[in-house]
Amino acid sequence: MQHFMVGDVNKWSGIIFPSVLVLLMILSGLFYLELNLHKKEQELSILTKRMYEGKVIADMAYQKVAHLHQSSKKDEGVLQYNVGNVKYRVQDEEVRMSIYIDGYLMYDVKEKLPNKKSHSLK
Repeated sequence: MQHFMVGDVNKWSGIIFPSVLVLLMILSGLFYLELNLHKKEQELSILTKRMYEGKVIADMAYQKVAHLHQSSKKDEGVLQYNVGNVKYRVQDEEVRMSIYIDGYLMYDVKEKLPNKKSHSLK
């Protein structure tokens, strides 16, 4: 009877280590997938934030450039904002803006300037 128990213990002892390794590989794979998903979500969040910052800056810069062009005929320059800057150039009643956020070029915008009559007070 003692011989049977010793043989039974030896039979299962060789399977435990590979089973633990397989379980560890599966868990590390799942952890890697979760980290990758989190990284992609963070990148999407940052890009979305920069997109909205760029749109706000573009709207503010457009109004400022239109005012500067009408009042002082200034045709190009740089506008500084707290999250980025805008390089603009007015050509043929059209403004071209390059919006840089955190030092990286994010957007190139081209829009027509408003007519002088549309902004005059009556």
